[in-house]
Amino acid sequence: LAGLKTAVVQKILEEIRPLITMMPELLPREVISEFKLLSFADALLALHFPESSRDIAEGNKRIAFQEMIELLYAAKLNKDANAALESWHIPFDVAKTKAFVAELPFKLTNDQRRAAWDIIQNFESSTPMNRLLQGDVGLGKTIVAGIAALVAAHAGYQTALMAPTDLLARQHAATLAQLLEPFGITTGLLVGSLKKSAKATLK
Repeated sequence: LAGLKTAVVQKILEEIRPLITMMPELLPREVISEFKLLSFADALLALHFPESSRDIAEGNKRIAFQEMIELLYAAKLNKDANAALESWHIPFDVAKTKAFVAELPFKLTNDQRRAAWDIIQNFESSTPMNRLLQGDVGLGKTIVAGIAALVAAHAGYQTALMAPTDLLARQHAATLAQLLEPFGITTGLLVGSLKKSAKATLK
């Protein structure tokens, strides 16, 4: 659509307006009625040919609702697909994990303990894990990742912790090295600025 003038777009929309009115409905009538939504066709008409700001608001409400339903459905399909897969079984070494937690320079919060325990339980199941660990800066997401890495390492596995920037990767690497290396777990930093020989060593 780059380069198209607004008048041209409006003309095209006017020409296909009859087709818009025939757009099939994608949601059950009961849902549309319960949540007081416009039909899909009416929502498109309200957005492309609004007569008031209310038309735009109602059109956006319907489209946003439908997108939410589609995202939830996609997540359900993804979850079902993951459930059909088989993951590695990573046993939980209770004694070594307790020793690690006891040596931390701070006490874990209940939320940190709960998050770490949920991950450990997933490790011991045969279903692949797909989790989102959410928290503001400074709430301890890194230590939860560190506990997961510790459990995996003691079971003979490697862990890759990815970060969006070089600086953040270095910060995480330094923190985890300080926490894990006293327990015999080797850590490494892999960033784009490393030489090829150094990258090969880390793989």
